Amino acid sequence: MRRALRDASRCSSDPLCAERLPRNPADYLHGAACHVCLFVSETTCERGNRFLDRRFLVPLGDETDQVLTPVGLRP
Repeated sequence: MRRALRDASRCSSDPLCAERLPRNPADYLHGAACHVCLFVSETTCERGNRFLDRRFLVPLGDETDQVLTPVGLRP
């Protein structure tokens, strides 16, 4: 679990991916997520890769208030 969270803290497209914030109305369904780190084939994902954001799993940059992972499991 810790390794998966550690891997989620990095993306080949960072810093662009990590700094991405959902913007309304153009693309508010994606946060810090992209085809490199989180997206899978849309026919595989029943939610169509919507509502994905690494910020909910691991701290990205200075933002730690949105992380939902318990402190003991953080990388």
